[in-house]
Amino acid sequence: MTGFRVDPDALREAVADLKKARMRITGVLRKARDIKPAELTAGDQATQAFKDEIQKRATGDVGSLEVFTKELVKKLDAKIESYEETLREYGALDEAASVDQTRANQQA
Repeated sequence: MTGFRVDPDALREAVADLKKARMRITGVLRKARDIKPAELTAGDQATQAFKDEIQKRATGDVGSLEVFTKELVKKLDAKIESYEETLREYGALDEAASVDQTRANQQA
């Protein structure tokens, strides 16, 4: 037989694992938004600049933890959707094959 086979149970397990990973990453995203260098209490300009840099590294526009986690969640969402679509297609094909087999058995 040509083509490939789908192990639906393994694929469902992979989807569940990816959803768990997405949930953990979403938690990291929430924590990144809450990062505040509160222990830096000096009010001088250098300390304030350092606090600003820490905040940018956590939630800035480029290269921040927030940007990284958002991109990772997007990739996980795409992979989850792809796997779920494969499961739907496999289910539809499996159902069609069962109907065809039933018809063939009835005609025999």
